[in-house]
Amino acid sequence: MAEKLETTLARGTASVTHRGKEVTIDLPECIAPDEETFFSKDRLLAFAEKHGVTLALLQDGLAQALIRVRATARPDDLPPEKKGGSSRPQEIEASGAQSRVDAWAYEARSAGKKPLTREDKRKELKKMGFNDKQIEALFAAEGGGE
Repeated sequence: MAEKLETTLARGTASVTHRGKEVTIDLPECIAPDEETFFSKDRLLAFAEKHGVTLALLQDGLAQALIRVRATARPDDLPPEKKGGSSRPQEIEASGAQSRVDAWAYEARSAGKKPLTREDKRKELKKMGFNDKQIEALFAAEGGGE
């Protein structure tokens, strides 16, 4: 499962999967600001300028925005006509595509809630009725077994 960008940046490493094998890489310093910097326009700009990547990051951001706009322009498939059927692809039409793009708006990321600690997760699972053995099995399945 993909994790939030903020989580990856805070850790300073990323997992890369290729042909069934996964490795962990350290992020280059020029794209790994701390969380406080990531959520501050002024600090993030200073960070990018310090590393000499301001223009490149802005250009990459615009490239990603273009990808999102193109995806927004595409119509969603309609649900199957009957249970178990296939979704029904829709043709793209200029007016519908433009309407979807016109309704699209950029949203800045904001700091979310801090991830739960292992102990917080354990308490939540206990409240849900899981026993210690089940909780440990869940942690082991997540790759975080003790």
